[in-house]
Amino acid sequence: MGRAITNNFENSANFWKINPGLMTIEPFKSYIKKEGTAKSSTMLWFIAFICDPESPFRNLPEKLRVQTLLDNKFLTEEDYKKQEHNIIKELKTMYYSLVETPAMRQLRIWNLKMDEKSAFMEITPYDEHNFEVLEKMMASNAKIYSDLEMITKKIATEDDTITRGGAQESLTDKGLI
Repeated sequence: MGRAITNNFENSANFWKINPGLMTIEPFKSYIKKEGTAKSSTMLWFIAFICDPESPFRNLPEKLRVQTLLDNKFLTEEDYKKQEHNIIKELKTMYYSLVETPAMRQLRIWNLKMDEKSAFMEITPYDEHNFEVLEKMMASNAKIYSDLEMITKKIATEDDTITRGGAQESLTDKGLI
């Protein structure tokens, strides 16, 4: 994958100065107008660390990523909570659209569902009422992980000349000139 947006993070860096092209895309454009560049910059760094496939927090479940960033005072819990849920969802959806290929999107959703399945299995007691359901769920994991391996291989073999958003790398990006 190309250069992660989160690799350019610095505490004092304005997201929009580092990524000015994103300022022209809705819903980012409207969000900047509503919140200003400083506040919207902080929120977009927050979203990048939650959503970017190359974020250092990528392997944590999303709720834990959010809580970790809030615990570390990246964004105050008050600022996070006063944002409308729909606005955060719109920003995240667009961010995912920009940084994920279709295969990556499928893998992310797949992982979310597997986390839900694991949580369900963890809280369900293994007893005479539930053992058949749990055993079917556990048996299905072999096929699921086989399919998961296929998707992971697809991602690994995707044309590395495709960048985020589907643009072709320039000759300079490829190191040819």
